[in-house]
Amino acid sequence: MSELRRILGELWTERGRVGLVSLGVLWGTLSLGLLLAFGRSMTAATTATAEGFGVDLLRIAGAATTRPYEGLAAGRPIGLRPEDAIALRRLPGVHAATWESSWGGGLPVQVGDVRRNVALAGVGDGFGAMRNHRARSGGRFLNPRDLAERRRVCFLGARVAQRLFGDLEPVGRTLEVDGTPFTVVGVAPAKIAISNYNGEDRDKLTMPATTYADLTGRRWISHAWISVAPGADHKVVLERA
Repeated sequence: MSELRRILGELWTERGRVGLVSLGVLWGTLSLGLLLAFGRSMTAATTATAEGFGVDLLRIAGAATTRPYEGLAAGRPIGLRPEDAIALRRLPGVHAATWESSWGGGLPVQVGDVRRNVALAGVGDGFGAMRNHRARSGGRFLNPRDLAERRRVCFLGARVAQRLFGDLEPVGRTLEVDGTPFTVVGVAPAKIAISNYNGEDRDKLTMPATTYADLTGRRWISHAWISVAPGADHKVVLERA
């Protein structure tokens, strides 16, 4: 008992130093907890943002020859067609493949008195699932029948929908793309994007690839998309493609 009193007495004598040590331990523990919580939140936000674009994807574009061949000069462009993207589905390690044609400069789109130049994208079947394009409540993304029947329907990014329709609900309404009427079937929810090409998704008007070809006359595609199968090596799949 006397030993305990001695220890307590020494602690009381050095109470200032003990208090500072205790405060340091408390502050360190609190700081560590805050850093761990911040790290988890950052990880969750980054993961959600990446998944919003799509997971395990490869994007393949046309290129040009690097050597002369049978009288043809080097630098001859080699484009891609939808059949090329479909052929990629047969490769080992490929879970799915589709294609996209994009026009970053866009065409004039009009709703009533509102007229804006909007970036366009024409997409093949499976594109929505691959790129995680989901519609907000009341709408949908493009489906295989839209593609097969060359329907004049479109899916709008969140920001371009607001710029064209304001506070009105766009789904089911009509807009004109370079004078051609289209029905809006879906609008994307607002989301954060960490990458973009030919403009951000929120600023694009997306239509079936067949309708895009009819509207623009462009038969070549901008790029093919590959969804890599779980466990497959991305580098090996890209080399095969």
